[in-house]
Amino acid sequence: LSAEQERDKGESILNALSQATATFFRHGVNDKTVNNVLKLIGEKADVSRVYIFKLDETKDESQISQIYEWVAKGVSSQIDNDNLISIPISDPMFSWWAERMSVRKNVMGITEEFDEPTKSVLSSQDIQSVLAIPIFVKDSWWGFIGFDDCISKRVWTDAEINALELLAFNLGGAIYRKEVEEDMTKLNATLEERVWERTKDLEQEVAERTITENLLRDSEEKYRLIYENANDGILLIMKNTIHLVNPKIIEIIGLLPKNIIGKQFSELVNAGYVDNVNNYFIEQDKETDKKKGDIQVHMLNGKWLELKSTCITWDFEPANLVFISDITKRKIAEKDLHELNRNLEKRINEEINRANIQQQLLVQKSKLESIGELSAGLAHEINQPLGGISMGLDNILFNINEDGLDENYLRRKINLLFKDIERIHKIIEHVRLFSRDQDKLIIEKISVNEVIDNALSLVSKQLKSRNIELIINFPDSTIYTSGNKYRLEQVILN
Repeated sequence: LSAEQERDKGESILNALSQATATFFRHGVNDKTVNNVLKLIGEKADVSRVYIFKLDETKDESQISQIYEWVAKGVSSQIDNDNLISIPISDPMFSWWAERMSVRKNVMGITEEFDEPTKSVLSSQDIQSVLAIPIFVKDSWWGFIGFDDCISKRVWTDAEINALELLAFNLGGAIYRKEVEEDMTKLNATLEERVWERTKDLEQEVAERTITENLLRDSEEKYRLIYENANDGILLIMKNTIHLVNPKIIEIIGLLPKNIIGKQFSELVNAGYVDNVNNYFIEQDKETDKKKGDIQVHMLNGKWLELKSTCITWDFEPANLVFISDITKRKIAEKDLHELNRNLEKRINEEINRANIQQQLLVQKSKLESIGELSAGLAHEINQPLGGISMGLDNILFNINEDGLDENYLRRKINLLFKDIERIHKIIEHVRLFSRDQDKLIIEKISVNEVIDNALSLVSKQLKSRNIELIINFPDSTIYTSGNKYRLEQVILN
């Protein structure tokens, strides 16, 4: 080209560049504006192909891909060429391009003058001459814009290079502006969202605070009413000193608040309860809402009070909230009940003793009735040895009259008489002991065989008179048990 033609082409490119800059300024960087600018520049620069590659540094290894393209009529498009997508910057063909462009240096030249594999890659796209100019966004390499001449082995003039470098610079500025605008849009959206959220939070806080304040006012009013109208007296005690009282205290203790506040509660009780009260309040618990045990105290005014205390925190200090009930009537009732119980216990004991005496009399009566019924048998039991004694004495008298009495005979007869007398004595003693009222029940080892024999000896006459034969089968050995033999005889006779 002549110098004049080169100047005209340079001016034409500058005019196109001016239009491109205005387009980016007015409409921003988007698919439509970029494609229009590439077409405008491509036609004015009289090139076969104009394209933009973008660097992607989000992967493990940085890659670069073609994202925009304009081609002249009759020139093959490379936008769908898979070999131009996600090219690692370490690729043998592209690595030296990346090294130059990352330091703001252009790549340009005639294809046949490049080394392999660059030469083969460019030839496969019918490129005879190429100019690639890096695009920087602020200070970072963003990608590059390329210009291909597929018709001639074009030597790029300084005017063309300068104009196209200015295009790359303006494009980088437009991209930066777009990124800033996007960041601002995101920031504004975030700020708006935060403002909206904070506004909602504030509205919620205001609503909750309003509700809380209303509830607090209601609670304060309710607690005030409860405090002032409670049936129990209420005291606030801190460091063993009364700090606050409710109106009910006046009725219970009989003193005005001014005569109570500032005093220790122990000053209001009888001397015998001072230590208990002091020990109850002097130890402040560190844990709040902890209930203490109840205590009962006798007051100087004669009343009995019951104290129930809860440990609380008041003005950041440990305190006792004390509820006081007047239990004077209850104490009087308890005393009366105790006296009534004591008298009732005495009466019950008296009735038990009376019942025991009656029972003993009934037992004794039963014994006497049994003896009355057994009297015939007893008479028979006694008459038998008496008959023997009488006959023995008659026999002795007879022998005396006949002079037939000797010492051996006399001794034998006397022994028999003594046996009959002993038998009568045993019968009488047995009946006496059986019929006696035994105040002390004697428990001892007794022979069951002997008890049965003794009992039956008292009724043998009645049984015989009524033609009753009683058969008793005793074991070979004597049976022993523990008890009272006379009570057991009574059982057998009954």
